[in-house]
Amino acid sequence: MTRTSVVIPLRGLHGGKSRLAPILDSLRRTLLVRSMARHVLSVVLDTHEARAVYVVTRDSDLEWLIGKDGTRVSVLRQALSQPGMNSAIEIGREAAIAGGAGRILILPADLPRLSVDDVEGILDSSAPVTIAPDQCGDGTNALLLAATPAVTRFTFHFGQHSRQRHEEESHRQGLDFATIEAPGFQVDLDTPADWAMLSAEERTWLLDPRESVVAARDSALLLEHA
Repeated sequence: MTRTSVVIPLRGLHGGKSRLAPILDSLRRTLLVRSMARHVLSVVLDTHEARAVYVVTRDSDLEWLIGKDGTRVSVLRQALSQPGMNSAIEIGREAAIAGGAGRILILPADLPRLSVDDVEGILDSSAPVTIAPDQCGDGTNALLLAATPAVTRFTFHFGQHSRQRHEEESHRQGLDFATIEAPGFQVDLDTPADWAMLSAEERTWLLDPRESVVAARDSALLLEHA
């Protein structure tokens, strides 16, 4: 079986999600970042094909995130001289390849509805490049690079219009690409409009300072089957 590594770029616990400042103060934005990151990591660790996970961050202390699953998770520091999400992913890819990864899945840390089924669904893809777009069809909320030269030479274009740019990058590299649409990949949290789409129950667990990984995951499952 091809060894799959997951790269999760995480800017840091504090100072993130600034576009939510009109509706969430700094403390609640910190809680939000924490809850979403722990949820995404929990889902990934429940996915058996994810052999190694690389969290790339500027944060100096992420033990709160790793918990007892540290044997499968590596935290990589992102230097101030290498800013931005794409640079973080490059750092993660380099470490994953050095660790023997055959293919790499890139996941943002702000996917509150992500489930194991979503991750396993994209990992079932055999295309050299697989893109999971956001609900608007413009962004990229997951990117899988299969065991081909794409793992080493693909240029990342996360940011505005990233879906189109990743498709164009696939064409430039002469690689076929597939698109997968799943509920857990479609919703990320960046703007007040994104926040308004969540149910009251989802908002509650995302902002609960006592929320554990298991409780957050169970809440998501209850909402999914409600």
